[in-house]
Amino acid sequence: MIGSSILSFDTIDSTNDYLKTNLHKLPDGQIVTAKIQTKGRGRFENVWQSLEGNLYFSFLLKQTFESDYLFKLQMLVAVVIVKILKNYGITSKIKFPNDIIVGKKKIAGILVETSVYSKVESIIVGVGINVNQIDFLELTSKATSIKRETDQNYEVRDILVDFIDLYNKSVYTQKIYHEYIIHSDTISKIVHYENQEFTIKNILPNGNLVLTNSKKNIEVNYMNLSLAETYE
Repeated sequence: MIGSSILSFDTIDSTNDYLKTNLHKLPDGQIVTAKIQTKGRGRFENVWQSLEGNLYFSFLLKQTFESDYLFKLQMLVAVVIVKILKNYGITSKIKFPNDIIVGKKKIAGILVETSVYSKVESIIVGVGINVNQIDFLELTSKATSIKRETDQNYEVRDILVDFIDLYNKSVYTQKIYHEYIIHSDTISKIVHYENQEFTIKNILPNGNLVLTNSKKNIEVNYMNLSLAETYE
C-alpha cells in the first residue's frame, strides 16, 4: 500500500533523490510530490522537463524483493497509468521500457531505482505525468498532456489520488502482463542487433526482448540493445 503518508513540496530537486537521501527515516509506502522539480531525471540521467502544472511524485517500497520483481513492478505502474488515462478518454501506449505515449508523443514517464545488498531491499518509483502543460518549448513535437488531449484543465492532486487508489487495488498478475503486452508500442518494431535485422516479437516478464528474423529467434537483455531506431 502506498500513500498513507504524503510529503508535498512546491519546489524540489528530485522527488526520487529526496527519498534516496531520507530512505531510512521514511516509512514503506511514503509518497513525495512536488509542483516543480529542478533536477527531474529520466532513464540514463536524461533530464525530465519539470514545469508547474504537471504531476511529479515518487513512492518508496521498503521490503525485500527478488530482482526479477523490478520489471514486473514497472509493468504494473505502466498499466495503472494507461488505465488512468483511459478514464480521461485518452488512448495511450507503453513505449518500452518506461514511457507512456499518445500517438508518438510522451505523456508520462517512469523511473525505477533500487537499493541492493544481497537482495533488493528498497525500491523507489518516480512517476511524471503531464497534466495541464500546453507549451513544451523545444519538445512540443515530442510531448503532450492530458489537457492537450482533452482541452480541459484538471486538478493535479486528483490525478495522484486516482493513481494511489488504482495502484493499491492492483497486484502484478498474468493479467497485468497481458495488458502490458496489449498496450505495447514496441512489439513488431524493427531493430538491428549484432549486424542483423530483427523484429521485436515479444517482451518477457523479466524485461528481456524476444527478437526474430527468418533465421532464428533470440532472447536479448534490453540493456544490450539500442531501441533508438524504433522511435525516430
